[in-house]
Amino acid sequence: MSLEGSDLENAARFWSLVFLIMALFCGFGTWLRTILIGMAGEILTKRLRLQSYITVVRQPLAWFDKDINSPGRISTRLARDAPLVKGMAGYWISAAVATLIITGIGLGISFWAGSQLSLVLLIGFPMAVVSGYNQLLMEKPGQKKYSQMIEEAGRVATEAIQNIKTVQSLSIESLVYGKYLEHLAAINVYDRICFS
Repeated sequence: MSLEGSDLENAARFWSLVFLIMALFCGFGTWLRTILIGMAGEILTKRLRLQSYITVVRQPLAWFDKDINSPGRISTRLARDAPLVKGMAGYWISAAVATLIITGIGLGISFWAGSQLSLVLLIGFPMAVVSGYNQLLMEKPGQKKYSQMIEEAGRVATEAIQNIKTVQSLSIESLVYGKYLEHLAAINVYDRICFS
């Protein structure tokens, strides 16, 4: 059935208006999702930092004697881990929910339009899920090493700042600075290897 004349013009106006309304709803939904996920992420980050700090303060004194629990490493972990959780809770969860909703709507439309299109989508969806899972498995081992390298750089910086009078009186600023730059260079090399 093909439309002609004023019927075609009316149908074009109707569908243009439908797409405009859908675009407005989509824009408003994206804006609302961004604000709500951001607020939830901020609340989660604040709570996580508070709970982490309370846990650190309640540790026995012998716990702080271990090298892994040095003040530099603890402060680096407190500063780094909470924003990582915020990023995971914010961006990744909203992206996953949006992907699931879009996939469900796409499958619904494809079943409505024709079974051939839906079969193509049903075959492609598991392949996309498996490839995403494989990517996570490949990235996971490097994340622990990367965290350790950042903790070590943070430990050097924090110890230098805590002992600034000693560093200045011994005139070893350049030595401490060089040691810190070595850790940063190792992180940069690791970044180039992993993310290139």
